[in-house]
Amino acid sequence: MTKPDKNVLIVDDEKPFLMSLSDGLAKGYPDKFNVLLAENGNEAVKILESNHIGLLVTDLKMPKMDGLELLVYMNSNYPSIPIIAMTAFGTPEIEDQLQSTGVFQYLEKPLDIDLLAESILEGMKAATKGYIQGITLPTLLQMVEMEKKTCTLKVMCNKLTGYLYLSNGELMDAEAGGVNGEEAAITIISWDKSEVEIEGICKKRRQINSSLSYILMETMRIKDEKQQAEKEKKRAQSLENKQENGNPDKGGITMAVLEEIIENFKMDIPDFLATDIVRLGDGMSIGGISSDPNIDSSAASAAYAQVINSQSQAAELLGGVDIFGEAEDILITCDKIYILLRLLGENHYHQLLLTRKANIGMGRLMMKKYEPRFMEALLELGEL
Repeated sequence: MTKPDKNVLIVDDEKPFLMSLSDGLAKGYPDKFNVLLAENGNEAVKILESNHIGLLVTDLKMPKMDGLELLVYMNSNYPSIPIIAMTAFGTPEIEDQLQSTGVFQYLEKPLDIDLLAESILEGMKAATKGYIQGITLPTLLQMVEMEKKTCTLKVMCNKLTGYLYLSNGELMDAEAGGVNGEEAAITIISWDKSEVEIEGICKKRRQINSSLSYILMETMRIKDEKQQAEKEKKRAQSLENKQENGNPDKGGITMAVLEEIIENFKMDIPDFLATDIVRLGDGMSIGGISSDPNIDSSAASAAYAQVINSQSQAAELLGGVDIFGEAEDILITCDKIYILLRLLGENHYHQLLLTRKANIGMGRLMMKKYEPRFMEALLELGEL
């Protein structure tokens, strides 16, 4: 008999589809988990209230209480339960966006039973390690857009309240603190640890002309700038304090800043394994971090430096083409990991190790985003 934490609740309004999933999982994985079924969100809520559920699998388009409304309910009442979302309306681009959040898994119909079972087992394993978190507002908005849902999101953070109005998945208007439109939307989305309520109507006409993806990116940019400004302020205060105490120790302060940048970089990368900032000449790691004590990426730094040097030499033999004048990085694909190498100026490179489940595009994007910060730290360390 399976344990209560192995109970899997599957929610879908198509009963034949539900039964086929239940039968397939029961035959192929009889001892792994126990399957409970619901045909809409309302039924799912009743089951959640009377049973211990280890993982939820839900369709997004359903009558009565649809999948998005169920996800909002889960976020408020059962944030620790891992979720797998199913939809027949996804695209590879949206799948990458949702999976890159690391919050839950996303599967496109029709489902393969073995893939679903693997995803369920991985989700349960992640939950036992504390990896599952509540669904973020940006992720919820991307799902509303994907499903072309019409709704109003009431967003609460501390004593603040804001509203996001969406029609057929498009952000029409927003209001918070007497401000409307795009400015209000960016303000609301930037709130941390907010709570969301959802209503299936939209009473506002279009006041926002920018796309949702632009507003999400703009929110991220503004938050990054504020965080960077706060770090610079703390850094300046730390330097001032050391100078007042007669111990400027600029190198130590700068190395601490480099380590902080590396730590922040790690937190922004799903499926992260390790990263290092490396001298190209001698292959020595200036600073790095690993999420696995068994992985010492700095030990391979010299070898990867040779890879980059070999690429440049090969380009010269092929007519003097500067390969790094056209290519931004080098990808090495191994059995269990991806390795990304990106030049930082002429004498250093950034090395990133990812699991094979990683979104390579996200890794490249974050390496490019952090490049100016690493370059600045290298400059202050006297490495450039």
